[in-house]
Amino acid sequence: MNGEVDGPEVTEGESQEGEGRMWGLLQDLLEAHGREGTAALLGVSERTLRRAESNRHVTPQLQKELERYVEGSLGDGPASQSQARELALELASLKTRVDGLERGTREAVNGLRKEVTELAAENERLRKRVDELEQHSEGGVGRKPAGADGDNPGPSATTPFALDRRFPELVTADAADGEEAVYGAATALAGEWRAQRRAYLDAADDWTRLTAELRMTELEVELIDVHELTLPPSDVPWDGIRRHSELRRRQRTLERLRRERRRARVKRWLLRLATLGWQGR
Repeated sequence: MNGEVDGPEVTEGESQEGEGRMWGLLQDLLEAHGREGTAALLGVSERTLRRAESNRHVTPQLQKELERYVEGSLGDGPASQSQARELALELASLKTRVDGLERGTREAVNGLRKEVTELAAENERLRKRVDELEQHSEGGVGRKPAGADGDNPGPSATTPFALDRRFPELVTADAADGEEAVYGAATALAGEWRAQRRAYLDAADDWTRLTAELRMTELEVELIDVHELTLPPSDVPWDGIRRHSELRRRQRTLERLRRERRRARVKRWLLRLATLGWQGR
């Protein structure tokens, strides 16, 4: 006799319940720390954890490491081992869940801050665009207010602005007199875009059509992204969300056209080589 008293006999139901608690604790650890972090905490290999996840069963070795982790989390606990183990399981599971919630909350807060910052920037940009539109509607683009610089033009005086429309951001399918006062630095790009659009519509072969569409799409990306213009068939300026959507769509189209043009160029080279070889024979 050594003075120790054996604990109460563990029944089969209690054993299954304990194993279920261990399995729940393992799931909480995996969710909070991932497989690599859980393996480091328990001192086991990732292969052991994968096997346990696949079989949905905690092996005796893994259960032993989980109990050791629980005891380490508990520290100095009650004298009863069964009570200590049960309490430690609850505490460890609770701690793991709290850690997971804290991490999820931090990620959600960071994501929300980023979205708020982006929305604030977009709102500021839209506010500036509204101010510009109001200025256009009041004084016109490229037009000086009456009496500016001491000018007092008579009825026969002319201005460089010949377009009269509400939305100067719209790119028209056809050129108009005085549009350089509207488009500014983008005037040449708009003209080239019209030319490539006509070449695309009038193309007599696939290569010419593909080349024209590729260049036309490159110009559209620049007109939308750099100069913030709106393209046909839209008849009102795009807002920030619509502009981003139109830009992304054309960027994807541009990537596809570049791939198609590379393949088409290879086919043209192969055809020329084959033709030269046949003529040589």
